Amino acid sequence: MAEYKISKQQEHFCRLVAIEGKPYVDAYREAYDSSASQAGLYVKGSVLAKSHKIRVRMDEIRKEITSGSIMDARERQELWSDIARNKGERTRDRLAATELLGKKQKDFVTSIESQSLNVNLDLSGFTTEDLRLMLAHIKQTPEDLLQLSQGSVGEE
Repeated sequence: MAEYKISKQQEHFCRLVAIEGKPYVDAYREAYDSSASQAGLYVKGSVLAKSHKIRVRMDEIRKEITSGSIMDARERQELWSDIARNKGERTRDRLAATELLGKKQKDFVTSIESQSLNVNLDLSGFTTEDLRLMLAHIKQTPEDLLQLSQGSVGEE
């Protein structure tokens, strides 16, 4: 376990995400027994998950639960490489292995379209802190938002 301290709620959050694969919103709601709005939970869960000590702890938990019989990232890439290079494999299997390698190695470009959107919202149900967190979240770069939308931190 890391040398720094995290709270019981933070540990519970890490375990819900790392072991059970729960989305940040659900993990935050359960770990903090929160009744905040869905938008507020989304922001709070995302902010917590971006914390360095939380990311490190989730990685530690994932390593603790991974047994020797489960492939790690390197082993998967080696398997995909073997399949892609094996001329005895079906073409579609070789192509699929090549695509998986490309995705893992981030060879593909993800494009994000920007569109104007006018929305009328009743913000009276949000706390000032919720609104501040949402505003901070909105100001993030498209790359940050793409990472958040892809789920969990540390995903392979």
